This record gives sequence, structure tokens and C-alpha cells, in this order.
Amino acid sequence: MWEKPKHHISLSDAKQIIDFLAKRRFLILYLTGGEPTLHPNICEIVSYASSKGLITTMTTNGTVSQKVLLRLRESGLQSISVSLDHYDPQRCESIRGVKGIMEKQVKSLLYANTLALRPYALTYLGPEIARDGVEKLISYVNRLGLPWGFCYPTDAKNSFTLKPEARNRSDLLNALHTIHYFKKSKPGSVTNTLAYIEDAIRHTENKPTKHPCLAGYTVVYIDWFGDVYPCFMRGRLFNIFDEGERFERFNCDLCLANCFREPSYLAKLSLPFALKEVFS
Repeated sequence: MWEKPKHHISLSDAKQIIDFLAKRRFLILYLTGGEPTLHPNICEIVSYASSKGLITTMTTNGTVSQKVLLRLRESGLQSISVSLDHYDPQRCESIRGVKGIMEKQVKSLLYANTLALRPYALTYLGPEIARDGVEKLISYVNRLGLPWGFCYPTDAKNSFTLKPEARNRSDLLNALHTIHYFKKSKPGSVTNTLAYIEDAIRHTENKPTKHPCLAGYTVVYIDWFGDVYPCFMRGRLFNIFDEGERFERFNCDLCLANCFREPSYLAKLSLPFALKEVFS
């Protein structure tokens, strides 16, 4: 994202998007970036969304100041995840290109915890950590008294862009089976749903998933121009500011991006599904 021209949405446009979502009974506003805490009106955006009844959550790269974290909590932010790429500080620095980044990320996690912001460490399951062993990272985060979650490696092809990475399928599968073990045997250690983890394993094995994604229908991505996409992989559906709305249900299996796949499970929540998650 840092290679792209810098844009941020105006406060008035953000409020219009929030009104659009609230009117259509969306439940959650997930703020990401770039780095959302660099937005000059981020606390006002969170406060306005909270006033409209939306649950607000955010991912930060961990460079956020304690002052901003406190203001976000006071504005109504209900949950925050902090990116954490590795258990080795030097590996974190090489991945992010920022000296001392792991120390900042851990400090942000611990301070967010004192604010009852329900923090968790969030890791993009890239080739380095998949190869080096996620069990060390999960154990490290759990020793901090916090849960850990992951994003499945995904290519993004529209206004949110991620470059493809070389992936070792064996390393990725081993990592996913390790995550599955922690989820089943150590309650509270992993934030991802069991259904998502098992679908991620199936997808990596080139098998059909059990729960197709409902991105475009129950969950959407809205960029800084007000363009609405089903997700990071598909083309634009419409623009909130100048076009009629056109949601579409794809029942998609293109990727396993957790920020679209997991919320879409909520739309088809059943008692057996819920019981399986509660007791996993």
C-alpha cells in the first residue's frame, strides 16, 4: 500500500458511508488501511459509527501512540488487532522495514489490553512465519495474556493491492494444522473460528470449502473513493456517492481472506454451527 498514491477519505464522506451502512442494517465497521490511525479524523469516524449503532473494530500496524489509543477507546472503539509478523524482533524488522517495530507492536497490544479494547495479535500467514513455525508465535502472544489470529495469504487485485508471494504449500498446511491444534486444545489461544481454520485447510488442499464466502452480499469492502467491492479479489459493484446500489451474492471460493470469509459466517449462523464454535 505504501507504493500507491496517498489518499484518505474526508470526514463528511466517511459519515455518509456510515449512514449508508447503518440504514441497511450492517453490524460491523472494520477500519483498516494503510494505517487507519494516521487519519486526522479517525476518532470522529469511530465516534460517529458508534452513535449509529455499528460495532467498530480496527487493525493497526502498532505504531499508534498511547494517546490515540486512549482517544479511540473513549470514542467507542470496541476491538483492535495489532499486526505482528514474527516472534523474532529482527525478522519483524526485515519484514516491515522499520527498526524496533516489534517492541512498538507489543507495547500497543499491552496498552490496548489495559484499556479493555479486546486486543489480539494479527499475523499475515506469509512464507517466513509459515516456514519458521507459528507455534512459537502463538505461544509468545499467549504468554502476553492475549489471543492470536491470522490472515490467510491472499492476492488483492483492486484498489487494495497485495503483491503475490511465493508460497510453500507444505509449510502453509503445517502451519494451519498447528493453528487447528491450538484452537481445539487451548481455548482462547486463537481468535479465528474453527470453521474458518478448517476451510483454510481444505482450500490449501485444493478441496471445496464447507462455507462459501458471502462477500458482496453480507460483507463488502468500501475504499476511500466510496467504491464498493465484494472483496479485494473482485471488481467494483457500485459507488455509494453517485450510483444506485447493486449488491451481489457470489457464494465465492476464490480466496480465504479472513476479513470477508469469517464475517460472512455470521449470516448463516445456526445452532449446530454456534455450538461447535463455543465448545472448540
